[in-house]
Amino acid sequence: MFRLMVPTVFVIAAAATPAVAQHYEAERIFALEGIHNHGSSVECIRLANGNWVLVCNDTVRGRHSLTALLSDDEGATWKWKRHLELWKPGEGSASYRSVMQARDGSIHATYSYSPKGQGSCIKHAKFDEEWIRQGDPETR
Repeated sequence: MFRLMVPTVFVIAAAATPAVAQHYEAERIFALEGIHNHGSSVECIRLANGNWVLVCNDTVRGRHSLTALLSDDEGATWKWKRHLELWKPGEGSASYRSVMQARDGSIHATYSYSPKGQGSCIKHAKFDEEWIRQGDPETR
């Protein structure tokens, strides 16, 4: 996965290529449907069961939204998503994420956490696939 840097196109792109290929062929590059990204980095890992987890700022502008998405078909679709952080624009920022899966199956994400007026720190979140599948609570 990589960011597709085309003016006014704010998406995450992926490329399918044989393992032995030396480069990506243009016709095999595709945008991830319905997932916006303003140009910040993304992190995607394959879980032990074959599912994929993607953590990204899923917004056209800003880093006020940090979301974990789950795919059970190698990234063809992203059926489930849940926010790790969600502020109103200008009220906070979450970025520079890193994701891994522990031996017990839990998923760990670390990222820069910067609520407006409170300084910055590195935040650690531990969750699992079921937590993502539950989606955002209605109170947000």
